[in-house]
Formats: sequence, structure tokens, C-alpha cells
Amino acid sequence: MLLLEEPFTITDYVRPACLPQISDYRPVNGVSCVASGFGQEGTCDDNVKFEPTKLKSVVLEIVDNELCAEKLPFELEKSQLCAAGFQNGMDTCKGDSGGPLVCDVDGRWTLTGIVSFGLAFGEKDTPGVYTRVAEYIDWIWSNSHLEQHRKPVSTIKLMVRVTVLLDY
Repeated sequence: MLLLEEPFTITDYVRPACLPQISDYRPVNGVSCVASGFGQEGTCDDNVKFEPTKLKSVVLEIVDNELCAEKLPFELEKSQLCAAGFQNGMDTCKGDSGGPLVCDVDGRWTLTGIVSFGLAFGEKDTPGVYTRVAEYIDWIWSNSHLEQHRKPVSTIKLMVRVTVLLDY
């Protein structure tokens, strides 16, 4: 995480992603978001060795936790959220874990989730599971040694530098 004193150069490959501004931020069911990473392409196969050299992105839809729970064989925690490629059958894959899931929140790309795991790659009816960043916003502030820089919600300038390719 960086507290920026000056803006950095935004390019096709470098974009800012803001932290959620409130800890109870919940994206609406069906909203489109973008996950990116260097993970495996095609079918997600643990037996295939791959070289993570190309940044990729995929548009996914947020799936409400109640709907998601109906499709998964376990209960979701409050700190988790789901997203799926219901329309295109796409998903994140091995090698994408830890990568960003960003959503447009009032014109600002917001780090909404962190790629965690999935049960079935690209199956339209099986969402992937992400860490819900908003659940940890207070922890992030208090453990980043930047608490003294925290401003009212409307003027937060703490940003997470993530690489997101928006070419959809």
C-alpha cells in the first residue's frame, strides 16, 4: 500500500485501485467487476505447468452471498464474497490468487476482493470465492502505520497500487 504524495503515471498497464471507503461496503448482486492476474489460461488444471508471463483480466459478476451459498458445499464467512462469469463462463485460475477484483464504485475503481479460491474453473454455475477487502479496512488502516493520515471518508487518499489491464 502506498500513501501517495504525488500521482504516478497512469498507463494501459498501471491503474490505481482505491480501498473501500467504508467497512460495510457491499457490491450489488450482478454488478460487473474485473479480476486480473498472471494465472493459468484455458482449463484450470493442477497437472499443467505454466509460466506466469502474461497479465490477463476477466469481467465477472458479483454474486450475493446468499445465492452463492446455494451453489457451494460450505458456508461463506462474512469476510468472503463471490463472483462468477455467468455470461462468459470465464473465471480466475491457478496463479491468480492474491490478485485484485476491482469494481467501479461511483467512478472510482475500488479494490473489492482479493482472489482466493474456486471449486470449478469456468463452470457458469459455480462462483469463485474472494476475500472481501471492506471487512479488513479498519485493520488495514491500523496496521499500515498510516492511521494518522486517515481523513474523513470523502477525502481518503490511501490507494493500493495494483496492475489491472482493462481491455474488455
